[in-house]
Amino acid sequence: MSVMKDLQISYIKSEINIPAWYEFVLKPELLKDHLESTNPEPSGPLLIKIFYDQINRTINKEVKGGLPLDNERNRTLKSLALQAAALMNWKIKLFESDLPLTSRHQLLTEFMKACKTCLPSNNILVTLQNLHDHALASLILYCRFAALTVIKATFQTKNSSKLICSLPQAFPHQAVATQTDKDILSVKEQVASVVQCLENVLLTKRSLYLPGAQTIAENLLCQTKDSPSDILVAYEEVHAQVRFDLGSIHFTHEYYNDAYEMFKKVKELQRSLPSPSSGFCDFDDNQLNGYILACESIVGRINGGPIASICSPEIASRKNLHQIVEEHINYSNDCKTSCRIILDCIEMNLYKKELSGSYVDMVDEALQSRGLDAEDMFNVKWLCALSRTVNNIQQPVHIWCDYMEKSKLDGIFELVKRLKGKLKFADKKKVENYLWSLFNNLIGDDDLHEYMIEHPVFIESVSKNKLLALQLKYSKRNKSMDVDEMTASEAPTTNESPGAKFVAVTRKILSTLDPQEIERTLKQARKLDPNGLILVSPYWRLSCCYELVFKSVKDLFFKDLLHICFAKIIHCTSDMDFENAKILLDHLKVC
Repeated sequence: MSVMKDLQISYIKSEINIPAWYEFVLKPELLKDHLESTNPEPSGPLLIKIFYDQINRTINKEVKGGLPLDNERNRTLKSLALQAAALMNWKIKLFESDLPLTSRHQLLTEFMKACKTCLPSNNILVTLQNLHDHALASLILYCRFAALTVIKATFQTKNSSKLICSLPQAFPHQAVATQTDKDILSVKEQVASVVQCLENVLLTKRSLYLPGAQTIAENLLCQTKDSPSDILVAYEEVHAQVRFDLGSIHFTHEYYNDAYEMFKKVKELQRSLPSPSSGFCDFDDNQLNGYILACESIVGRINGGPIASICSPEIASRKNLHQIVEEHINYSNDCKTSCRIILDCIEMNLYKKELSGSYVDMVDEALQSRGLDAEDMFNVKWLCALSRTVNNIQQPVHIWCDYMEKSKLDGIFELVKRLKGKLKFADKKKVENYLWSLFNNLIGDDDLHEYMIEHPVFIESVSKNKLLALQLKYSKRNKSMDVDEMTASEAPTTNESPGAKFVAVTRKILSTLDPQEIERTLKQARKLDPNGLILVSPYWRLSCCYELVFKSVKDLFFKDLLHICFAKIIHCTSDMDFENAKILLDHLKVC
């Protein structure tokens, strides 16, 4: 019995309006109508993922490197995935934002296979002039995907949620754990071939036809030209986008002169782009101008003098915050002045949003290692902490471990007062979270909390209901009460509930490096709530290489203790605190 008939027999019409994947197999014409509707559900990228998920279910996992079965069902699903991509006009930027990396890799690899072509190996001279448009398009799209993947993997951000671009780093010999990691590793190994292929594309002097959905549905890939459904891309668009991608790769690998030449040519080609365009070029002016200004700054520094900018005078005359920070981050003649200028840039970034959170963290680390005086060190630490809050980034564990004094609190309040008026409304609300985090994690004299409650900036910044509840609690509180019990609660309450005590105990685990105290406090937490989620904090996150260790441990308490100690050891070693790391390791040996 054929797959189609088998599906027709087992098909049960869904009562909801969202079509299931097999409806597109049964009625291929449904795909075009569905994706051309307003806000289709599921969307095009999600459909592609669903199609490949169904294909991958047929992989023989018992065979190493097993491939999906080559049958009618899977061939139909592959064709539908390519048709969906064609109906989205092969928008790489759309794939990047809405499609998982493994699905993107599989889609564009299958596109090359369907066109009976593949990425040429490095150092093998291949002429692309005689390739069919569809085959050439499949190579260009795969190389563009590879270029973006390499760039993202190089410039990884700490708060990346959609894609983890770094390979596992716990041990040099560690096996690649996930399909995403395997795909990234595969693409990184192909980077020389990708560059060579894109450079060869620039030798072709013709417009390009991307295959349309109808061409793919009729199995006419590389067999027809000028099909009504095919998408015409002008020669100027192809070269502008390919040069931009090459420039981005050169910049990533620090070939700044080569990158600069590529971006200059893109700027020239922009003037001759057709209107309306096919949408093949998906870079914007801000990206291009940013790359050009960065290249001009770096190339000028290498060559010993400034170079004439090819950007418009308005853009060229405006130094962005990144340029100013780069000029001063390594300037050692006047450490204090350069530090002050960098701090001014970070302050401006709170409302300009030109520097990423990960870049600010890098600047924070660089400044802290420069041997600044106590005042500058304090300003760097708490300004960067405010920057993280505004950018929704978790604070590092060590930031709350310093002993606080009233004079330091005054300095923080002065910082908040000076900057709060410049922030947007949404960011002003985040300042309240910043102050609550400070309040909940104070380590110092007993009266620090009372001092903070009475401070005008704190009163101005926090909600009235929480402030009243907090003032009521501290008015009834005995001065000799353990400070930790209060600072543990996430928000002020009028009674010590078991939940609040549980939070207090977990905070104590977070703040201590004493293995005995960790073990003792963990027992308290388990006594308060045997099923409490102690390890949900991102601070306890470990790479997958530790999973086998934890699986072999049967005792739940010891498993939690082991997990916490490993996480703290990693934190200590990253902070160069090898003494405490060794103490924790020695404790685990005798457990």
